[in-house]
Amino acid sequence: MFRSVLGIAALAGLAAVAACRGREKQPGAVGEARPAPPVTVMTVSPGRLETTVEVVGTIDAKVVARLTAPGDGIVEVLRVREGDAVGEGQVVALVSSAERVALLGETRSRTDRLRARLADPAQTGAARADLEGQLAEAEADYRYAGDLLQPLPVVSPIAGRVMEKPAELGTVVSARALLLTVADLSHLVARATVSELLLPSLPVGARVRVRVHAFPNDTLPGRITLVGPQVDVATRTAPLEVALGVDGGRLRPGMLVTIVVPAERRTAALAVPDDAFLVRPDGERMLFVVQGDTARRRVVRTGLSAGGRTEIVDGLRAGEHVVVEGHEGLRDGVPVRVRNRPAGAKAVGSAGGGAR
Repeated sequence: MFRSVLGIAALAGLAAVAACRGREKQPGAVGEARPAPPVTVMTVSPGRLETTVEVVGTIDAKVVARLTAPGDGIVEVLRVREGDAVGEGQVVALVSSAERVALLGETRSRTDRLRARLADPAQTGAARADLEGQLAEAEADYRYAGDLLQPLPVVSPIAGRVMEKPAELGTVVSARALLLTVADLSHLVARATVSELLLPSLPVGARVRVRVHAFPNDTLPGRITLVGPQVDVATRTAPLEVALGVDGGRLRPGMLVTIVVPAERRTAALAVPDDAFLVRPDGERMLFVVQGDTARRRVVRTGLSAGGRTEIVDGLRAGEHVVVEGHEGLRDGVPVRVRNRPAGAKAVGSAGGGAR
């Protein structure tokens, strides 16, 4: 009997111990310490923030000469091809007038007929001598016609390269018909048309950046040299011209570019990444800062936004640590574990296993 009582008492003790252990393992039990959520922070400091206006345009030569025919006639001489370099004052083509072409054609036909007759073996004696005299006279007339009616020269007024050559040797042209286009590639510009709403942001002389689509990893410096004095009433746009910096000879007229113009600028803005914000249904923005090991919610007022960052104009001070990762689901006053504690920031002990 005594042994039975002892056995029952032992079993009851083991059951009680097991029950206590079970309660200790239950999640959410009173007094259990929850791990602090990890967060990543950044220390806010004043810096530069700039908004920009982007305009798509095209590269063009600042100086272009379009060489036209000086009169009706035929292109007798053509001395250049597309891509050739030409100098200022260089004669690039000769155009024969209609009168010169007609006169030379008539005298050449006469000399050709006389040569054909002299080639006949039957022409002998006095008859041959007479034909030879006529041929000499015809040849003299041909030379005189050539000297009397000189071909008209086409002269390049600038140094540059031949960009277009619609005319070919022997082409019949009319007065002022386009023969060649010569461009000075040492002075390139970017040209665009911009909305009238952007004109206040585009003062003449402003420094800009130019991205060439053919070279996406490079940015060229530029300067606005012209803003059209008149707005097109149909399109509500005005022309814009930007002088380009040195490009190493890679740029060509016709290339597509994006002109990046600074609009608003802050030199000492407190800016944080856009991902750091939480937005309430009413549009109010807030973020979390870490004080010691505790997250504190801040309602802030924002300013400029550019490049994935937004300026804080109220609600944040320089030197504070803003949560940029891990802020989803945070509540005001909860302990957190800072994964990248900034230099000089102190870890303050907190209930719940905060970082030290």
